[in-house]
Amino acid sequence: MKSSLLLSAFALCASTLAMAAPTLSVFPIEGVFDDPFDVKLEGAPANVEVTIRSRQTDEEGTVWSTMASFRTDEAGSVNVSTQPSTGGSFTGISPHGLLCSALPIGVNDFASYLAAIVENPRLPTSPLRPIEPIPITIEASTNGQVIATATAIRGDAVQVVEEEVTTSDGLRGVFFSPAPGQEVLEPVLLLNGSGGGVRRFAAARLASHGHPTFAFAIYNYADLPTTLKNYPIKRIHEGAQWLAQRVGVERVAVMGVSRGSEAAAHAAINFPDAFSAVILSVPSHLRDGGALGPDATTGDSAWTIGGNALPVTDLGFTFDDPRIPDEAEELPGFNASGMSLAVWGSAELEAEFGTDFEAINVPVLILAGAEDGIWPSWISAERIRQRLAGAGKSDLVDVRTYPGAGHSLVSVGFGGPLSVFAYNPFLQGYMDFGGTPNGNCDAGFESSRAIVEFLGEINGPTASN
Repeated sequence: MKSSLLLSAFALCASTLAMAAPTLSVFPIEGVFDDPFDVKLEGAPANVEVTIRSRQTDEEGTVWSTMASFRTDEAGSVNVSTQPSTGGSFTGISPHGLLCSALPIGVNDFASYLAAIVENPRLPTSPLRPIEPIPITIEASTNGQVIATATAIRGDAVQVVEEEVTTSDGLRGVFFSPAPGQEVLEPVLLLNGSGGGVRRFAAARLASHGHPTFAFAIYNYADLPTTLKNYPIKRIHEGAQWLAQRVGVERVAVMGVSRGSEAAAHAAINFPDAFSAVILSVPSHLRDGGALGPDATTGDSAWTIGGNALPVTDLGFTFDDPRIPDEAEELPGFNASGMSLAVWGSAELEAEFGTDFEAINVPVLILAGAEDGIWPSWISAERIRQRLAGAGKSDLVDVRTYPGAGHSLVSVGFGGPLSVFAYNPFLQGYMDFGGTPNGNCDAGFESSRAIVEFLGEINGPTASN
């Protein structure tokens, strides 16, 4: 009798476990967009094909979706962060592939969308996502039947305050600060690259992590000129002074992205008392790449120091080189690194145009792509490290070079099959950004976390505002 009861109880327990529904989880449930996105499926049948999809809606109401295929293990589980996708919007291991590889069409329509981009380069290659937190829905299915769902919340501006900056002496940009009651850490002056304008989303993310950030506009923003030409580096210093006064500190960190890294380095070298740290994202080790914009001509300088224009680096070609439009006409486009690689690391070129990074006396973080198609930032990162090491400052520099990453590593959540190129209106053609879809995706998230960790080691304000 007792044995029968035990067997019945065991059978009931087994039946209950068998009927337990699979669960899909995301960690963390809510967070900043550059936080981890750990997706796990548990309790599904063992050794079966599972499709996991994610969806997000951008500011224009377009739904961007990602689809990836996995096989459950013996326990009926899938860990997207550590298991390879065998098909869909991305393949292989990509911890953030469910975010980076989003497309506005189905996976089977990718080829037609790519063809449409060639005809209409203004078609979006990534979601125009809102800066505020939005829901991202995830679902797992087998044999076309949904077996589990979850919703995560991600945003670039999380518990922050945004303020447009317009000063009487012409400083322009956007200031993001942690909302009242949040911890306040090292402030950051953030400089954008060749497109001008401001890095609004990146500034919001930094502020979401506690760093008051002034997304400073150098050109092509509001009432500023649309051309970068003979720009005084002292204006970067003035931006740093504005931020320091606003936050109530003596010095701030400066971060430059792409061409903005040139301005950041020159500012830190020439106005050392204003800066506590330097972050250079996909930098150049050379002093100047020339002016940019509709009013620029070959040979014009981008920057001036003390009223003196920095000479334009001679790479052996200019943007009126007839080889460029031929490459730019077809995807993936013009690869500038390929054209400059033969001379980029030459000692002769650096002797004439090299930036004096050894003059920097504060911590330096360098982020580079090992397959950068815009310029060989991986070479520049090593040359900058060597210059600092030669001055006995090896302890000040941290170099992170990301395998498989191109110039797109500067954008968090921008990976996938559309991340390796971009339309350039100046060239009226395409630029090859370099890298691979997974490499660009992972480097964006990893470099963003590296920045936050680096800034966390700088001795700045540590109070609630």
